[in-house]
Amino acid sequence: MIKNLLRQLIPSRQGVSPSDGDTAKADSLIEEGNREEQAQRLQLAEELYQQAVAIAPSHAKAHLNLGVLLAEKGDVAGATRAYEAVLSIDPEHAFGNYNFGRLAYLSGNPTRAETLLRAALRKKPDFAQAAALLSHTLEALKNPAGAVEAMELALRLEPDDFSSWLSLAIMLSDLKRNEEAQRAVKRALALEPQSPDALRLLGLVLCAQGFALEALEPLREFIRIDPTRFETQSFELGLLNFDEALSAQEIFDKHRQFGARLEQAFPARFESYLGNSDKDRRLRLGYVSADFCTHPVMLFLIPVLERHNREHFEVFCYSTTASSVRIPSRQIIVHGHDVHSLARKCIQIGR
Repeated sequence: MIKNLLRQLIPSRQGVSPSDGDTAKADSLIEEGNREEQAQRLQLAEELYQQAVAIAPSHAKAHLNLGVLLAEKGDVAGATRAYEAVLSIDPEHAFGNYNFGRLAYLSGNPTRAETLLRAALRKKPDFAQAAALLSHTLEALKNPAGAVEAMELALRLEPDDFSSWLSLAIMLSDLKRNEEAQRAVKRALALEPQSPDALRLLGLVLCAQGFALEALEPLREFIRIDPTRFETQSFELGLLNFDEALSAQEIFDKHRQFGARLEQAFPARFESYLGNSDKDRRLRLGYVSADFCTHPVMLFLIPVLERHNREHFEVFCYSTTASSVRIPSRQIIVHGHDVHSLARKCIQIGR
């Protein structure tokens, strides 16, 4: 929440306007409510905003502050009513449309969010936060080209925003626009050189361009910063096959060392099953991978899946990508579910 924007709000009113005295009293209550909210005394802040609304019911700023607080508390219905009150007073209210759009986006209604965010940008073309959130909204609506365009607008308005550069790099990478993605993620790293997410993405983008050895440098820095992310260590092992300076034995030794670290972090858990008196029940096994598609990992895994004793094991495969794969001839079903997410930067502002 950006409190220094509170006093910049100059609502445009339709219908009956509050008197100057009522507005002054409401603004005083709002400022007091902002202080209580900053101190995390949310109930008291809500009461002060409600008083401001009662004193000046046609003052958009009072409804906006109340709506933002209710949204933070998880009261979607209450926040919706407050934002609707803002827009009934001023349909073009930039901050009212933005915050209402944010609520719609987080509530799983990107279509409504797009309409509101575009209204915010029409009123306030330099609204970088609205452009960034519009980008994520268009991404949710499966409009990647529009999402990239909106994020580029956000970065023209705020060129030093790390989250926006990283988001843009991810979008470009997903579109296989790897050279542009590389430039974007390097801009992100210039702002936050120790960002694990940006380092890992740079490694992935370089690898996608065929620069396997160059990709090792950011990936190793990522591993140094966060040694608990075993999926990146596994990716590093794959890239070692491109390093002609390493012998086959050295690569094998590194794989064994990785296996030892993995087993230490995640000990075997079969003992409880083996010691169970119910020997007749089948053990459910789940495999999780991003490579349940046309990929060598899938081809290598098929014999493993085929040879599980179906009398003792029930096998499920879960894909961490959005696509689903069905192989009827081998009776293997892969359930697609997108579990990758990036924390989106969408803050409530304009109060």
